[in-house]
Formats: sequence, structure tokens, C-alpha cells
Amino acid sequence: RLNNVALSVVQSDLFENLSDRSFDIIAVNPPFFPFAPKKEDEYAWYSGKEYAYFKRLFQQLPHHITEHSIVFMIMADVCDVDYIEQLAGQHELSMKKVYEKRLWWEKEIIFEIRKARKRKPIDSYRE
Repeated sequence: RLNNVALSVVQSDLFENLSDRSFDIIAVNPPFFPFAPKKEDEYAWYSGKEYAYFKRLFQQLPHHITEHSIVFMIMADVCDVDYIEQLAGQHELSMKKVYEKRLWWEKEIIFEIRKARKRKPIDSYRE
């Protein structure tokens, strides 16, 4: 216990070993190049064909966050940010850019990801 914070470490491929747990804060530094890794160390950079990592992340993430949870994810503008945002939206997740900084040839971007707010249908406002 450091700084009065309880900490447990779990090795897991995404949420595979965290079945029934939800989290208040999650930080993600994903691999974001859309190539299939061929060696162990390439998993740090390559997210699989057609961004397979993100498809799995966004499919699993809603089951491990609440409406009050916050997820921070860092990416660079050298990947297809628009496509990744579309993948998040398919699982009712919203991505909001909260910070960016140019470093050499790329821009680092931090996104805040949350469950998208469900809007009431227009008919529900009528009496």
C-alpha cells in the first residue's frame, strides 16, 4: 500500500482475466499500426489487420466501465484516428480529444473515452 491506495496487479490480455470487474479509471497505450505482428515485440506496435486490437478493446470495454468511469487512451496521428473513433462508436463509446502535442514527425493525442450518453427519443418529451 503506497499513498493509502490498494493496488493489485493482474496479467491479462485486455479484460480476459478480469471477468466481472469494473474500473473507475483505465489508461491505455495501445498498439496502433494496422499490421499483423509476426514476433513477440511487434505486439507493442502492431494492432493486427484492420485494427483488430481496437475491435476487441471496444467490444469488451463497455462491460468493464460504468457511466462514471473514465478511460484515457494515447495514440499518434500517424494511425487512422477517424476509423478508430468509428469503431468506438459501434460499441456506444465516445472518444473526446483532451490533449495533443507535436513530437518530431507525429502528434501525440490523448483521448477520453466514455460510454456514450443515451439520448431520449423525441417522443418521450411529448405528453
